[in-house]
This record gives sequence, structure tokens and C-alpha cells, in this order.
Amino acid sequence: RDPRSATANTASPQHVSSPALGDLTQKDPSNRPFFPSLFITNITANPASTAGDFQNGGSPVTHVDDVFGTWTTATIAGGTYTATLPPAKNNWNLGPGADTPPAGTTAFDEGYGSEVRWNASNLGLQPGSTYRLQIIVHDGDQNKSGGDAGEYCVNLTIPGTPLHAKKVVDKTTALPGEILTYTITVQNANPTDATGVDISDDISAVVPGHGTLTGSNPSATVTGGNQLSWANQTILANTTATYKYMITLASTGWPAGTTNLPNVVVVTKTNCVQGSNDPDCNTTTTVTPQPHVKVVKTPDAQTVVAGTDVGFTITVTSDGDNTANGVTLSDALPTLANAGIDWSISPAYAGPGSCSITGNPPAETLNCNFANMAKGATATVHVSSHTTAPAGGGALAPCAISVVNYATNLDNTVNVASSNAGGGSAVTGICVTGQPHVTVTKTPDAQTVVAGNPVGFTIMAT
Repeated sequence: RDPRSATANTASPQHVSSPALGDLTQKDPSNRPFFPSLFITNITANPASTAGDFQNGGSPVTHVDDVFGTWTTATIAGGTYTATLPPAKNNWNLGPGADTPPAGTTAFDEGYGSEVRWNASNLGLQPGSTYRLQIIVHDGDQNKSGGDAGEYCVNLTIPGTPLHAKKVVDKTTALPGEILTYTITVQNANPTDATGVDISDDISAVVPGHGTLTGSNPSATVTGGNQLSWANQTILANTTATYKYMITLASTGWPAGTTNLPNVVVVTKTNCVQGSNDPDCNTTTTVTPQPHVKVVKTPDAQTVVAGTDVGFTITVTSDGDNTANGVTLSDALPTLANAGIDWSISPAYAGPGSCSITGNPPAETLNCNFANMAKGATATVHVSSHTTAPAGGGALAPCAISVVNYATNLDNTVNVASSNAGGGSAVTGICVTGQPHVTVTKTPDAQTVVAGNPVGFTIMAT
């Protein structure tokens, strides 16, 4: 169509597509639009892409025929991309006397010269980036079978400095239960605002499997619990916008060994577009669960009468999130004057590792070597001793509340240690009394009987 009112060839028109009327739906039999089309590829962000590069197998691909007219040049100024006016020939009606067809043209149809302008500020082009612009035009119905398409490619570099996004995390190594703070910055070093910037962050590698999102600033839109977004952001001229969010790592439930928590941010119109390999767009935190051991010592009974057995059960547990290495136990077994204490392992210890008692009464020590204990592993050993009543004139030390919340006189502390999981201790005790005591219980066979029937009692002394 001739925008300067030249008489158009409208003989037997096949389709009419008028952008001015909002009709952009009409296409030729090859599904090519009749209206001028502009395809844009950011080759700064996607240097390997051939989209729009018809010389190198890119797409869209035009018809084998060509449309030609008077060639023009283009400029960009003040945010507007403008094709300059071609020389007027034959009042823009490119009939006889028009420009020579391009070399290699096998079939062609002459049409009319025209001028098309796109406002570059509406194209989403970013300062400092280079774009491939593929322009496709259509010659309408000149061959009365849908027309032919012609195209032209140009690489255009937008002046200025590209927006730069960067993501960091405050801890590249962390422990279970710690808080990670992620910071995303978007820098605009240009004298004009950058608008329509979308920021998205998929944190599914961390949440909910290994932590909980606890906050964001400014507040992010959260979808599904682990998809964060800040949409349609404006990055003011010569400023850096900052976005933060916090994740609290789980305290328990980590697998043995180390766990890597990768994360990638996507920021449109920056170096961090989808699929970017820029290291500024990703972070990794390595979490190493910590081993831990605990020991519990329990008396068989809190109070016993001299002449009966006393005993303790000792249980060591690897209750951290990793293997505890080189776990050992040492217990200076307690003694009580005049009670005949002599300790032994009963029943015999079956593992893991080994346990033995060294020394002689009254100085005996329980030693165990459990070696490495995987997460959740336990080891239990039981020690016991017979007691004797004090000989004539002898006495036992009185029981008093000291190491536990009941009175004892046979007190004991056991210690456990590890080469990488720290250590622990447990304190308990037993009251051994030298005072004899008996209890008698008498129970009738029946509370009521009819005369003529037998009666009876059961008497039990303890």
C-alpha cells in the first residue's frame, strides 16, 4: 500500500490486512502475515541463536520469491527507530524505471515503496544489548496466489550499559537450623528508568525439603510455597534495586554426608534471563549435618537393701545427623564402704565394639570402644554387683539427695567421647540401706462364707 496516496494496483485483490483498522489476522496460503512484521532476537543474551537469521537457517523463513523496491536505511534517535525515506521514483509506483531487482532474484513482483516505523521504546530493547531485527514485508496479491514475502535483517546495538543482576547468599556453608539470607540486586547504570523487569526465583531445591521460607523484603508473591516473584519492577535510573528473602534450614532430617542447595534467579532484560549461565545468577550452599552422641545411665532400682544386687544400664546413642567417629566410654564405677561392691558386665556385652572392666574393688573402671556409630545407632551395656550387709558393728553411709532428686549413697558419673561429635556425661545413683525391714501381708481366701464351709488365710512375708 502506498502511504503517499499513489494509485495502488487493486485488481483482483485476494486479501486486505489493515493495521490501521486493527485487522492483523489475514495471512497468505503459506501462513505469512500480510502486514509488515518485525522479529527481534537478543543476540547478546542468546549468542548461539539463529532465530530471525534467514541467512543462517533461522526462522521464520520467507517464500523463495522476492519482493523488492527502493532500499532504505534506518536510524535510532530519541528512542525511535526510523526508516529513512527512499528516493521517490515514479511517484512510489515501482513500475518501469524503478530500481533494478536484487541479484539472484528468480521471480518477482513489483509493488510500491512505503515507510514503516516502530517506536523502539515499546519494543523492550535494553541498553547495551545487541539485537537481530528481521523485517518481513508482503507484496499483497500481485501474483494473485497469496503474494510473496521479502525480508531484511539488521543487527542493532542499543547505546548504554546493560542492566546487571546478581544473586548472593550470606552462607556458602551452613549447619542445620541456621538461617540463609539471599540477596538479589539489579543495577541500572543508565540515565533513564528501566521498566517492566520481572524477577522470579524457584527455591524448590530448598523449600520445603530442607527448610522454610520465613520472609522477603520487599514482599514477594509466593506461589506453591516455593516460587517467588517480583513482577513488573521499575529500576530507577542510576540506582541498584535490592530484593531479599530468608530461609530457615531444617534442624533435623538431613541425610548423612553433605547436601548441596543450588539456586538460580531469573531476571528479565538482564544478564540473568532464563537459561543464562552467568555465575552471578546462581548460588550454592553446602550443608554438612553434624554428628552428636548422648549417654543415659539408669539404675535398676532407686533403693535396695544390702544383701541384694545393684545395677546400672548405660545406653550411648548417635543422635546427630551424621556418623560419630571413634566413640568411647569411660565409667569409674562407684563403690560403697562395707557393702562388698564388685562390678561385672552382665549379661556379656555383645557389641557394637567392645566393653571391659579393669581394676579391682574398690577402684574399677568400665571402658568401651564403640568405634564409628552411624546416625541413629545405639550401644547398651549393663553392669551389676552383689551387695552384702555390713559386718557386726559396721554401717553404710547414709543416703542423701545430691546428684539426683532422690537420696543416694552409691553415686556415679559416666562419660562418652567422640573424635568428631563432642561428648556427653550422665549422673545417677542408688541408695543402699543397711537397715533390715520386713513386710507381712495376710489375705483371706474369701470375705464371706456360709457356716459349714472351710475358711482360710494366705500370709506373705517380704
